[in-house]
Amino acid sequence: MKKLFLLAAVLFVGLGLKAQSNAYENVAISPDSLYYSGGECCPTINFILIENMSDEIMVINGMHSDAFYVECFYKDINVAEDGLFIAPGESVEVSVSIGPMDTGDSEGTMIIDTDFGEYAVYLNYEETYGLEESPAHVEIYPNPAKDFITIASQGQQNIKVFNALGQHVDEWVAEGDLVTVSTSKYANGVYFVQIGDKEVRRLVILH
Repeated sequence: MKKLFLLAAVLFVGLGLKAQSNAYENVAISPDSLYYSGGECCPTINFILIENMSDEIMVINGMHSDAFYVECFYKDINVAEDGLFIAPGESVEVSVSIGPMDTGDSEGTMIIDTDFGEYAVYLNYEETYGLEESPAHVEIYPNPAKDFITIASQGQQNIKVFNALGQHVDEWVAEGDLVTVSTSKYANGVYFVQIGDKEVRRLVILH
């Protein structure tokens, strides 16, 4: 009776570990959950490790989410849009930056589309910008933007633009209360516009 009890306990523990694993038959993804919070100019960048455990080349067709705008890079490769090849037995570390489609806390999943199947990574975002409590009453519209944006602020302001990876991509001085700027030089994606020293707005570009 004691042997049967020990055998049952071993099987229970083994099954429990398997249920919590993020390893699939041919692919291992770690971690399977990413948590983000807003900062002064951009959200945290997280990383996932994708391992090809098969003896065939793994093709990542893209990465996407219904709840977030996602930017995923391996070195200089935009994995979300351009995809990636992973050799048998190799692993790659992909940076993942996200921007929620709606202001405020949100959660959802990011789908990794591969020729082996689709794999989900849980995403959670905590908004800390306090965009609705802006003492300068700064507005950027339209948002999402296609060809141009208009920035409505008070007086002369220094404007800085950061991409979703936190990289400084543009800067200028707004001379009036209403300034219109072309967005043709920006690629599709999530940006963060810093107005003055403290005010930050999330901007989505969709050409």
